Amino acid sequence: MSKWEDMTLFDIQLKGTEEYVNQEEDKVLAILSGVLEKRGYDNYELMISDTNEISPELAKIFNQRGEIGEKLKSDLQAAGYTILDINAYSPIIKVYIPVTDEAKKAEIKTVASEFLNSNGSLKSVQIITKDVSVEEFETKWMPVITSIEEELYLKKEYRVDDISYTFNPKKVSITIKLNMNSSHTESKEAVNKIHERITEFLNSEEVKIKTDNQVYELIIQDKNSKDFQF
Repeated sequence: MSKWEDMTLFDIQLKGTEEYVNQEEDKVLAILSGVLEKRGYDNYELMISDTNEISPELAKIFNQRGEIGEKLKSDLQAAGYTILDINAYSPIIKVYIPVTDEAKKAEIKTVASEFLNSNGSLKSVQIITKDVSVEEFETKWMPVITSIEEELYLKKEYRVDDISYTFNPKKVSITIKLNMNSSHTESKEAVNKIHERITEFLNSEEVKIKTDNQVYELIIQDKNSKDFQF
């Protein structure tokens, strides 16, 4: 799902030949339209495209890089290092670790390079640090943010142009930008409806449990980034 101009675009990729995609396209569109309409959504566009299988040669390369990443992660963890993730698909292998000092980063980079060399890989290594507390915080909130985006983007009545958010262990800030001026006669009604709907959702027991009852702020702006007052 992606935001395209003023409408949410769903690009559904079907696996198969062009003939198969053309044959099944109308059926898939009918099913999806029915599901979305039952939920009251009316601000979206559906697109069907085909996706071709990658070549055996490319699949082999992907598999090899995946194996290198998995082995490197396993070896580093066995050596006592905390590894959050490894991306071995790019030209430079990226190793993600919790925030630490430069000396520890250099040490992990040296050990990782030695492991790669011993396994016949000449790829270089980049060490990237992540703030675990912020990442865990974001992970808790993302399903909530996704629900808000689904509710607001897919209904024309809300006239939402953009939804942005910042994460902080002390507070998450959610900013909803409308495609209307604050002087528009219908803006007050739209703002009140959005504020009531989203506040009710964020204050629900379900969301409080998911987010450990963490503090949030809800900001609604007009098209000129001017905050509405509640």
